Order: sequence, then structure tokens, then C-alpha cells
Amino acid sequence: MNRLDYYRQHALECLRLANDTHESGTKAALIDMAQAWIKLAEQAQRNRQLATNQDALERPVPIA
Repeated sequence: MNRLDYYRQHALECLRLANDTHESGTKAALIDMAQAWIKLAEQAQRNRQLATNQDALERPVPIA
């Protein structure tokens, strides 16, 4: 499992737990945690894209 999937899985688990609880403070904390996991997933996705772009820039260009 890559980091992006790992972070998303944890966000979903927090949301599932938030949905299952009736205590408003716990629900709010779990939603905040889910948002933090989502931010990590978004950053991981940006990092992956930057790495892909960097790899493309570093590849030698064939000369015809």
C-alpha cells in the first residue's frame, strides 16, 4: 500500500468512526482527524506529481 492509499484509508476510518458515535466532541475530533489525513493524502499526491515531473525533466532527450 502506498502512502496516498494509507492516508486515505485512515481518513475513511475516522469518518466511519465519527458516523458511528453519538458524542458530539468525539465526532468533531474524528472529523478533524479525517481532515488531517486528507491533507496528508493531498500533499502526498502533489509530491508524487512533482517527482514524476522531475523525472521527466531529468530524462535525456534523444537526438534524431
